[in-house]
Amino acid sequence: YEKNLAQVKDFFDANPDKDCRMMMVPTPAYMLRDDLPANAPLFDAEGCFDTLLNTMGGQAINLRTALLPDAANMYYRTDHHWTTQGALTAYQAWCAATGHAPQDWQLETASTTFRGTLYSKVLLPDSVYDAVDYCPDISIVSADCDGTERDSLYDMTALEKKDKYELFLGGNYAKAVLRTGTENGKHLLVVKDSFANCFVPFLTGDYETITMVDLRYCREKLQPLADEADDILVLYEITNFAADSNLFKLNLQ
Repeated sequence: YEKNLAQVKDFFDANPDKDCRMMMVPTPAYMLRDDLPANAPLFDAEGCFDTLLNTMGGQAINLRTALLPDAANMYYRTDHHWTTQGALTAYQAWCAATGHAPQDWQLETASTTFRGTLYSKVLLPDSVYDAVDYCPDISIVSADCDGTERDSLYDMTALEKKDKYELFLGGNYAKAVLRTGTENGKHLLVVKDSFANCFVPFLTGDYETITMVDLRYCREKLQPLADEADDILVLYEITNFAADSNLFKLNLQ
């Protein structure tokens, strides 16, 4: 975890002319720890977030405060991801930290029959269903996802599949380049895991181009992509970040 944070810090230090931010998504076990059974094992998330703030300083956006008041609705009950409401709440925290004016995005329910990765681990027949929300008002001009052209941020066919979280861009790609239709000339580079998939749509009103990179699959050098960008955002769920062995790619020359 600390080595990965150091890689992000070095990457940000190599781009001093850009607004570089890091958002680390807390686990639901940490945010809802009062609901855990007695003596349930839990890693030192508090210490990890303290280390984040000590390492990244003002470049770290602290999501704990933003997500805590309504934490139960920030996460799916049967899947490891945050909900679209969680991502929208994080977007509002991002706006407050970066000085962007938050847009009044309104969510609608796309499905009420989602059972995700946590359900798949236990397969309890009476498990609850989750609702999957999205913002149908958000549109883009195009998205180049590893060479496949799309004209929407949403893959509605995913609603007929088991993994309905693939509603957001159809899943993960090494690199996805979004042309949003916002004509302001601004370019954002997002280094991310899958938690960013439902978050990035909320940024389409702030940037003309958004490049999303998943280091697990990307083979390109990152600095040339950073050179093209005005701002940089690194967005991961904390346990994914701690376990990721690809952050060294940020600083390959």
